[in-house]
Amino acid sequence: MELSPLILKWLTFLLRWGHVFFAITWIGNSFLFNYLDNKLKKNLENSDIFILPSLKEGLSIALVEAMCMETLCLVSKPSNHSKIIINNKNGYEFELNEESFSRIFKKINTLRFKNKEKIIKNAKKTVKKLISKNIIFEKKIIDTLLSNHQ
Repeated sequence: MELSPLILKWLTFLLRWGHVFFAITWIGNSFLFNYLDNKLKKNLENSDIFILPSLKEGLSIALVEAMCMETLCLVSKPSNHSKIIINNKNGYEFELNEESFSRIFKKINTLRFKNKEKIIKNAKKTVKKLISKNIIFEKKIIDTLLSNHQ
């Protein structure tokens, strides 16, 4: 089956301009992503509290970033975040209802500055430990794989 020259020209034309269109879209998305990422960092730097209400989620990168940016973190129960956030030590947990959230929020507002700073520093230490454990774990996996293939 042979394509007519007119159809072939149109297909070539569409393919070329489609390629240009997707390249422009990709570049635009890159700029948009960088803009949003920088805006998020500025918002976290200007925030005192990070609230993560979630029923079901894996490890939230946003939570880890907030802990690194020295922002007081509140996470909902039950979630996987309770493996990272230890209530009253490096952040706060609340039930997903208005009463529980209000209680925690009032508690935070009455905390002394030293206590807030201690919780924030504990959160940063937690992230450092989490990252170092992951690096050690990944290194062990890589070492094991390398030793198996020698």
